[in-house]
Amino acid sequence: MSAVTKEFLGSPDTWRDAKIELDDIHDVWGGKRITVYGDGTAFVKIVDLGQTAETYRMELDEEHVPQLFEAVLRNDVLSLESGSAQPEADEVCSRLSVTNARGETRTICHWDLAATNERFEDVRNQLSSVFERMGDLGARLVATVSPTPTEAAAGEGAFGAVAANEPGDFNLPQDHSGDVRSPLRALQAVGAFFSEDGWSFEQMPERPILRLPFQGKGGRWNCYAQVRVTKDVEQVLFYSVLPLNVPAEKRAAIAEFITRANYGMALGNFELDFNDGEVRYKTSVDVTDQEIAAGLLRPLVYTNVLMMDKYMSGLIAVVYADVSPAEAVKQIEG
Repeated sequence: MSAVTKEFLGSPDTWRDAKIELDDIHDVWGGKRITVYGDGTAFVKIVDLGQTAETYRMELDEEHVPQLFEAVLRNDVLSLESGSAQPEADEVCSRLSVTNARGETRTICHWDLAATNERFEDVRNQLSSVFERMGDLGARLVATVSPTPTEAAAGEGAFGAVAANEPGDFNLPQDHSGDVRSPLRALQAVGAFFSEDGWSFEQMPERPILRLPFQGKGGRWNCYAQVRVTKDVEQVLFYSVLPLNVPAEKRAAIAEFITRANYGMALGNFELDFNDGEVRYKTSVDVTDQEIAAGLLRPLVYTNVLMMDKYMSGLIAVVYADVSPAEAVKQIEG
């Protein structure tokens, strides 16, 4: 057997920056995509018949990752030839992609009605074991994307704050300092607004920050309300955080996406942390020497979540579907 895959993938000490991916998603029937990174991070995307996609993230056992990469090498998958026969219209092409530490990717395709290839099937079975063990690996849902709002999504509660058990009741520490500008005093005013609007929230330990879950049409994510108070300035900041961290090799594309999306934004903007891949939408308001009233906070909060919900599908399409940033923004904005 040749060593095409070994030469392309490189030595094991570079595998941490490599990845392998099995894509069995069909445009009509749905399916699944399994992506494994050399650092042990894995994603499973499941698409149902209605084309609703759920993406799960998990961390693989330390010994599991080398086994998967060794299966790719043992079967020298990149030396296999993709089927050349004209496929049936509803046939599924299983795509197996290998990306090396230099960011280069090669893909082979095996049509399901073609003759069985034992080498391809061995690698497919190894990667499918990640999907089969999702429960044991602690898989957590990081994104849900529907092609159009479903009947359920159009109903009451499909888009909005995750309701508090007792709207109007919240339990933040009381401020007895008497300071005109106090983070705790400002946090109490912000908390009162969210409680009146029926949000569920919790205060981050020893920090003037509230964490609030939100359900949009495109998925569920966490929001954060932060109070920033200095001697001369008092601000309220609100963030919607994308429920996934962008992989390193996709961060340049996401940076282009948010630059295109941010152009013309009247209130707020997207931000990308190049260090860990976090994406968030930020809005803020200066409340220095002003009462923190609902009229100030409502545009800050609801513009924010509307923008995250509007652009979330595009962000996920760039990361997982290899849609170009320009095309993803165009699909959203028209």
